[in-house]
Amino acid sequence: MEKERLRYLDYGKGVGIVLVVAGHSTFLPPAAMAYISAFHMPLFFVISGMLLGCRREEERPLRETARRKARSILIPYVMFTAAYLIIDIADMYLKLEPLTWADIAGSLVEFVTLYGMSVLWFLPALYFGELLYLGERKLCRRSGHPNLALALALLAAIVVSKAGSSAFHAYYPLDRNLFCRWMGYYILVILRSICAFCYLCIGGFVCGFWSERADPEDGEKRRVLFRIAETVWGVFLLAIVGAVSRFNGTVDIRSMTLNNPVLFYLGGTAGTFGVLLLCRNIRRCFLLRCLGENSLIVMATHLDFQVMYYAHRFGYGMKQFVKGGEMFFFYFHITAAVLMAELFLIYVINRWFPFFLGKKPRR
Repeated sequence: MEKERLRYLDYGKGVGIVLVVAGHSTFLPPAAMAYISAFHMPLFFVISGMLLGCRREEERPLRETARRKARSILIPYVMFTAAYLIIDIADMYLKLEPLTWADIAGSLVEFVTLYGMSVLWFLPALYFGELLYLGERKLCRRSGHPNLALALALLAAIVVSKAGSSAFHAYYPLDRNLFCRWMGYYILVILRSICAFCYLCIGGFVCGFWSERADPEDGEKRRVLFRIAETVWGVFLLAIVGAVSRFNGTVDIRSMTLNNPVLFYLGGTAGTFGVLLLCRNIRRCFLLRCLGENSLIVMATHLDFQVMYYAHRFGYGMKQFVKGGEMFFFYFHITAAVLMAELFLIYVINRWFPFFLGKKPRR
């Protein structure tokens, strides 16, 4: 696939990161939280699987891929963790937050075990999920029936992710002592990676035929009909997510709260492809493209860099100037403040701190 044809994936990640930010707002009703949580994180895993498949990453040496992925995924994990710790220590000394050195030590345990502070849990899950997916793809290619072998691996991973998470929540004594906490964190990292692997497999499955669409030579009428069909299917899939979320409730990959596994993976898959089908028909959208290309920055900064906190304070401050439609404008002002702050942080980090993203500094 040409780079130009992958732009809709950036739009999809842009939509996903907006939903992540919205999901971390404390003012959304439970039904909206359940709807958003059904697919906002699976969307990133599925897109990663599509990119791995389209780029034929499984044909490259696994050691080379692991080293390259470590630079783009694990280096940001280390750098943003360091930034979080600096912010927490500063808040502790300035008495802005009721933190102690025990809290800092707990954060270090989360870092060392790859459990991840706050939203950074996503990065180790993505890294190990991708390595597991690529290793499995290499084994599947040797079997003579790669698609069947990968489908069986996907089903096994779904069973393991659900059975493991249920057993963990029901029986594991996470708070008994420090050793149990360390081991519990490792278990959660493994379960998250298996869950990520499932969605990566789904993305890898569809990448082969997902790029097929009406060609420019097919005529304007066929292209219009094709776009209409994609839009209708996208809306239909997002409607399925509404039904799924109503029965399955709020889910959370970070804590491995999946509820019904069939509904969990159905909702995540339907929501992802519903969003992508709609994004395929977006001609140009600078904001979604910018947010999608820099979704890692937005993910890592919107909570622990206090962006969301000050956006809420800004929203409360603006309420006194608005008469009528207070809640609508309250959400609008919060969203606008978050987007403006994130666009600023995207510029600053890309311009002066690219090493946070595993990139070389500009000269």
